[in-house]
Amino acid sequence: MKSFPRLLLCLSLLAALSFKNQTPQKKDSKKVIPDWQNILTSNTFKGWHIYQNDGIKAGWTVENEVFAFNSDLVKAQGDKSLITDETFTNFEIKFERMVSEESNSGFMWGVNEEKTYEFPYETSPEIQIIDPQIYLEDEKNHNRTSGALYDMESPSSLVTLPAGQWNSFHITINQR
Repeated sequence: MKSFPRLLLCLSLLAALSFKNQTPQKKDSKKVIPDWQNILTSNTFKGWHIYQNDGIKAGWTVENEVFAFNSDLVKAQGDKSLITDETFTNFEIKFERMVSEESNSGFMWGVNEEKTYEFPYETSPEIQIIDPQIYLEDEKNHNRTSGALYDMESPSSLVTLPAGQWNSFHITINQR
């Protein structure tokens, strides 16, 4: 079975999310969507689902076009990563994010939701989103700090603002 890349956002807070398709496709068609599109829909989770689950968005809230995850609201086990319903291959994305102290999250693409995998990070590269204080002084683990391609490549410089402050990402994925 062919798996299609999907955007995975497992962020503590997410706002101002906009997306530019470079070779856009819908899951069920080859329709081209030009230029930038906002993938947030008026304070709803329309177009999003939880990893391996199309049901309730446990732990997630959306208000003023900000997605927020609060683990205190989650009673059930399992992954709570938020994924787009639409499939994207080559793309550019801009978003702002904020984490609380000691938070650990990430941005993933190419996620496979087959039941043989328990977590999305088992199937996909991840750009790390984490409280920057966690690895700030630990140079040999800078490949796990915010902005790193997790466990593969450290960021060229450590410029992430502290927990509780907004940071911006501008990511381009070209899978050609």
